[in-house]
Amino acid sequence: ASFMFESDTMVTRWEPVFRSKPGDEAATLLFLPLAHVFGRMVEIAAVRGRVKLGHQPELSANALMPDLMTFRPTFILAVPYIFEKVF
Repeated sequence: ASFMFESDTMVTRWEPVFRSKPGDEAATLLFLPLAHVFGRMVEIAAVRGRVKLGHQPELSANALMPDLMTFRPTFILAVPYIFEKVF
């Protein structure tokens, strides 16, 4: 129950980041494994916050970049390692 409360708190606090203006459809591409606690938190927060969620299970930049261009997420949540590899 505490985890659900924490995810709801995160959704409420970060909603302005998810939606740049009222009525926008927020979307994120999840590429962290669901075994990773941050990946699982992103998934649960996206579902509870009604954010469109795509999933790319491969962490390589070659696999990730085309999916980022196709899916066009409105925001990205990731660990620093991912940003170092892609950007």
